[in-house]
Amino acid sequence: MKILIADLQRTLRVDPRWVARVARRAAAVAGLPAGAGELSVAFVDARRMARLNRRYTGHRGSTDVLAFDLTDEARSRRPWLGQVVLCPSVARRVCRRYGHTPLQELALYLIHGILHLAGYEDHERTKRRRMEAVQRRLLKELMPR
Repeated sequence: MKILIADLQRTLRVDPRWVARVARRAAAVAGLPAGAGELSVAFVDARRMARLNRRYTGHRGSTDVLAFDLTDEARSRRPWLGQVVLCPSVARRVCRRYGHTPLQELALYLIHGILHLAGYEDHERTKRRRMEAVQRRLLKELMPR
């Protein structure tokens, strides 16, 4: 899997090797093909995230993560293509509430976005619980306390 990383924020220093490691493991557990596909991971500031959130979801304000499946359905035999956009300033602001470090919170957002790209949903209670269980397991594996 090819991973492209863009860091467009100054809130939190992010190591690209760490991002790739978390992304690859989350993709593998989620069942995304390891040898094929491309993932773009962008770290943005709160202002840019608020604009994206408004444009693509219709919600106001910044959010933690947005995931976009960019795979062309007409060419479904081609490798998958996705983008996950993360907001480190949200991670820094809310991490203590959940007992995480900012990097643990950011890892959770990355895992969450990749699971969405793999087809996991969190709108229904049963599906959300399944998704949350996978997230917890991956976070524990990748970001031990």
